[in-house]
Amino acid sequence: MLKKILIALGILAVLTTLIIIIAFQMTTGIADVAKNFFTGIKAGNIDLAYDSYLSAEFKKATSKDELKNFLDGSTLSDYADASWSSRSLSGDQGELEGSVTTSDGGTIPLTISFVKEKDNWKILTINLSQAGLTTNASSPKIPDDAELKRMISQSIYDLALAINSEDFTTFYNNVANLWKNQTTPDNLKQGFNSFIEQKIDLTGIQDVEPVLNSPPSIDENGFLTLTGYFPTQPSVVNFKLDYTYEHPNWSLVGTSVDVK
Repeated sequence: MLKKILIALGILAVLTTLIIIIAFQMTTGIADVAKNFFTGIKAGNIDLAYDSYLSAEFKKATSKDELKNFLDGSTLSDYADASWSSRSLSGDQGELEGSVTTSDGGTIPLTISFVKEKDNWKILTINLSQAGLTTNASSPKIPDDAELKRMISQSIYDLALAINSEDFTTFYNNVANLWKNQTTPDNLKQGFNSFIEQKIDLTGIQDVEPVLNSPPSIDENGFLTLTGYFPTQPSVVNFKLDYTYEHPNWSLVGTSVDVK
């Protein structure tokens, strides 16, 4: 009996080792991209690092000058090596979690997410654990009333154009990366198919100011929820919009609209 148990444990150990090896091999691509990016930064070749290893969404949200300022405020430019305690892949997304070691022996904990673009892995986000004293001031703040109304009007108008054209590609391109990773333009179109079939035109909100039913709030997941309506005639456009903060902007991550 003991012999059978030992054999079973041996088989389990082998399988576990194989799983770890396979996972390591599968994530070699994203690890190489991270290494090449930091090596380029270390060599002072920020143009190569920015142009070759960052995703389109990263570059859309962060200019080359902003990246330089970020690097100047950290010691990542003194990169020596990296160690990844967690590696994961899911479809066209990947993530590395671990730390970068600097040439003076310092350690910087960070998480890097990746997205596949034209069969090549690109860096989507770089998140560092903030060092030193921190306060809640570092958290994203709720925009002022004018900006909130601008966000609402833009989101609903973009949706209106997508419904009228029966093409959600542009609408999809403007939403948060978090939402993009969970849907497609065709799925969005299916979600609003009833509006398309009934030829509901929401562009009438363009010259009407939205009204909020309740004060805006940020929930425990960091989502900014805006609920209200456009007092259009003859029908009122009601909305519930969720936004997530993707530096430097709040981006749409969910929407519910009805016309009554």
